[in-house]
This record gives sequence, structure tokens and C-alpha cells, in this order.
Amino acid sequence: MSGDVRARPASDGVIGLVVPADWWVVPLADEAERGRVIAAMVDHQVGAGDEYAALRRRLRVDVGAAARRAAARDGWVIAFMLMHAAGRPLPATMIGYRSPGSFRDEAGVADVRAALEDVAAMTGCRVEAGAGPFGVVLRAVRVRTGSWHGVADLPLLACDYWTDPGDGHGLVHLAFTTPLVALREPIGELFDAVASTLHRSDPVPGDDHPEPGDPCGAMPAPSGTRWP
Repeated sequence: MSGDVRARPASDGVIGLVVPADWWVVPLADEAERGRVIAAMVDHQVGAGDEYAALRRRLRVDVGAAARRAAARDGWVIAFMLMHAAGRPLPATMIGYRSPGSFRDEAGVADVRAALEDVAAMTGCRVEAGAGPFGVVLRAVRVRTGSWHGVADLPLLACDYWTDPGDGHGLVHLAFTTPLVALREPIGELFDAVASTLHRSDPVPGDDHPEPGDPCGAMPAPSGTRWP
């Protein structure tokens, strides 16, 4: 991903990452803000005409339900990829969680990896270790069957990343999902690039968060997460 791609930040106030500008970032901590951002995203995608009123209502309900599920599982952000190529949508979602665990030493990494590998063995994938912005990154990539915005039994590509920012609040877990299984390699590279932008983002007093849809600068070059 090149440095001239427009981008926007996502942060929980301590940990941040950067996504391309045609993704829509929905913070999960505040229910009122969550609803406002989802409504703005739906209006942006569908349009404000009266003929689309029923569609807007349905999408707000569907997206709102997905966001509530993510928040109930201790998610701090959900982002929706709204990219298009040759007039076709390229959908994906990313949810950011904080989860228990620590990579403070090799034993901590080994414990988390062993737990993940127990689950991975049941889903037919393997856990890889790489090096990222905070040090060790664990990644699991698999194809599973699931539902996608009301459509059941679809093959879905799931890419999960775990790393420890060292702030004492456990691991950061990024969970990406997309029905674009046929684009596994390029879409996986995009997810890798987003995961590689993780950073500490302690807020500066008085700074305002950018409005959804506003360009927020150039997408930085990935920090070079390395995989074996």
C-alpha cells in the first residue's frame, strides 16, 4: 500500500491504527455516537432520497446489530470497507478488541499461541508468528462458512491478528472478515497492511476527532510486519 492512499485513523484513545479513506470507522464505546456514525455511513452509501427510506432503515438496523454484537464482546471499533473496483463493491469488516494475555516474555507468547492453536486445530488453520509495530504478532487465516449481512452459509475469509502494545491492558485483537474468498492473497495483503499501522495514540487535549468521510491525510507505508 503506497503512501499516497488517503486514510483515516481509528483509536480507543490509547491504541490506534490507520485504515484507507474508503473504509468507514464506527467507534463502539458510546452508543449515541455509534448510532450517529452508522446513520451517516448508510446515508453516504445509499443516498438521502425518499425512495431509499426503507433500505436505509433496514441497513441501519443490520449494521447497528453488528456493532452492538461487537461492543458486547468488548470491541472498541468496527470498520466497514466500502471500496469499489470496476463498479463492484469489495466488502469487508474489521473489529478491534482488547483480549486477555501478554507477550511480555517468551512464556507469555507461548501460552497465548498454544491457546490459539487449540482453537485453530478445530477450524483447519494454523497460527503464524511475525514481527510488527509492537513486536510479536500472531496471525490466523482461514476460510469458514457463515452469514454476511443476512445471507447465510457463505464462504468467508477470516484473518485475525493478536499483538501486545505493552500498555498493561492485554492484547489487541484485530478480526477481519470478507466474502471475497477468491481474492484471498491481495485482500490478505491489505489486512496485513492495516494491522501493521497499529500504534500508541494517546490523545492530545483539545484535539477534535475527524468527521466520518473527511480525508485524514495520507495512508502511511506499512511498518513492515514480517511473516515467516
